Amino acid sequence: MRYAEYKQSIRWMAKSAAEPARRQFALETIALLHQAACETVEAQFDARERSMFAEIMANLEGVPAEDWKVKLGELTDSLGHEEMRGLEIIPDVTDLLWSVDAWLDYRVTGKPKYIAQIGICMVDWVDRAIDEAGGDCSADDMLDAPAMQDEYRRQQRLLGAVGAGAIPKWRRVVEWFYSAG
Repeated sequence: MRYAEYKQSIRWMAKSAAEPARRQFALETIALLHQAACETVEAQFDARERSMFAEIMANLEGVPAEDWKVKLGELTDSLGHEEMRGLEIIPDVTDLLWSVDAWLDYRVTGKPKYIAQIGICMVDWVDRAIDEAGGDCSADDMLDAPAMQDEYRRQQRLLGAVGAGAIPKWRRVVEWFYSAG
């Protein structure tokens, strides 16, 4: 599966998923990204930023979501106040902050595209982790790597798209046609 095909698939899964599945997927994925970024947050954020970040993470389901988007904007503004410092934070924290922002956007709008964005952030993180470990994800088939297969299956499971129904039927036919030739 190519990356563009993955993006189509996660968008379809997010759109097809029930709201409770979207919520569970988003919060579990954000928790995984948070765990991955903990050392960077501790090393790169000052005390005020760590406090702001902790408050945001503790209130991902806080009402109203718009207020938490404002707080997230204040945090990202603080992090980007020095050009070089902003570059040092990338990429683990960026994936996490984008995921939190997408979750808050989903809470405000109810649009499943924001749930898909959280999945995309996680896949980007897994891809980098594979590269850092000396592995390689094929440009032709991102699911060549076992870690990526595991992540894709996790996304399917949480969004209720496990099995043959995970990809729309027309998509399976197209894949079969090209693989048979």
